[in-house]
Amino acid sequence: MKLQLNIPERPRLMAFMPGLDILALIFTIPLLVSHFSSAGGHKVVMPGTTTRIPSHDHAIVIELMAGDEPQIWVNQEKIATKDLKSVMEEQGANWFYGGFPVVLLKIDKNLTAGQIAKVRNLLARMDFDVWVIEELEEEIR
Repeated sequence: MKLQLNIPERPRLMAFMPGLDILALIFTIPLLVSHFSSAGGHKVVMPGTTTRIPSHDHAIVIELMAGDEPQIWVNQEKIATKDLKSVMEEQGANWFYGGFPVVLLKIDKNLTAGQIAKVRNLLARMDFDVWVIEELEEEIR
């Protein structure tokens, strides 16, 4: 039995419906992807490692980015280098999770050893538990 249309004209918009679905997906995907991107809008390129560190749910995250004057971000807020000590004293005073305050240090691989040592020594003198974060090598993931 052959199907026949019983309407006087063939509906032309029905042929465009699959195309409209694809357009809706094209407009929706960038909205979803931007939700999962970095909140600070900056990317730290970290060196590789083959180990994992334990999970720290309430850690203070410090990101160091290379440049003439290194950029420092503490919990997604950019701060000046001279303000790092006062900001970290405030963060340490607000630590209510037991033990020493935990700092996750994300270091750009283009930073010099001297720039890294300044920050690590400051944090060590302030009794922070410092963990350096690096990118996992591909074979570990």
